[in-house]
Amino acid sequence: VGWGRGPEGAIPPPPKGGEHPPTSRPAGPKAFHIPVNQRTALADLGFAASLNPQEYATLGVEQMLWDRLAPGSQKTYSSSFKHWKLFRSCADPPLPVFLFGKDPVEDEMELLRFVYWMGFVVGYQYSTVHVALYAMRYMHLVYGYGDVLKDKHRLTLAKLALKRHSNKPRRKVAATTAMLADVMAHSNLSVWKDLLCMTAISFGFFFLLRASEYLGSHQGAYLDYVVRVGSLTFLDSQGRLLNPAHDDLNNSHELIVNIPGSKTDLYNH
Repeated sequence: VGWGRGPEGAIPPPPKGGEHPPTSRPAGPKAFHIPVNQRTALADLGFAASLNPQEYATLGVEQMLWDRLAPGSQKTYSSSFKHWKLFRSCADPPLPVFLFGKDPVEDEMELLRFVYWMGFVVGYQYSTVHVALYAMRYMHLVYGYGDVLKDKHRLTLAKLALKRHSNKPRRKVAATTAMLADVMAHSNLSVWKDLLCMTAISFGFFFLLRASEYLGSHQGAYLDYVVRVGSLTFLDSQGRLLNPAHDDLNNSHELIVNIPGSKTDLYNH
């Protein structure tokens, strides 16, 4: 599980989606990334005889464990883990990235120093420190070092202390129909941009969608989540399916929205 970690505990950057993790071994055929419905026995692919199954499977282990996280969580953890790597590298001499678990008391003390450094010295809020700790925990799990946050009771006290000293988070204001009416009153629906904006706001409001399920951003859309035209089903008053290509959707009586994926999906699909 932990290839690529040297005696100093060095760690390569997390792999990008669809790529094999870094390895010093020659890269074999990428059977791990062949779609499930297209996979066949290795013998049928013609290269089984030239591969060691253990070495071949090792190429995909890190990616397989990393893919346990949703795309958004992968990006967040990859970014948050940089805080821990920076903290360890700034020591004199620089310390290994991983805690090896040989001295649980010293490991907890190092975690306490990290929380103090991030929260009280650098000035990060509790939520940022919390995510950084869990990103570091997940990377330790991926590389076989175990759960470094388990049974760390003093660490729990330190996090509560930081939470008490942090600014209270800004609460989001609940959307109301009065807000929709105000947007409508200030929109010109004969202008395409206003019409598109009003449609998106109404669609998200009445179907209780998360932003990632119907909106894009400057970084693009979550293609696994976002609702598309093919996700919509229109029915007339008799329950018959309407075809948007040639039927008048003004006669539709019911709209069914099939959400392709969600951040809150219990099965992480």
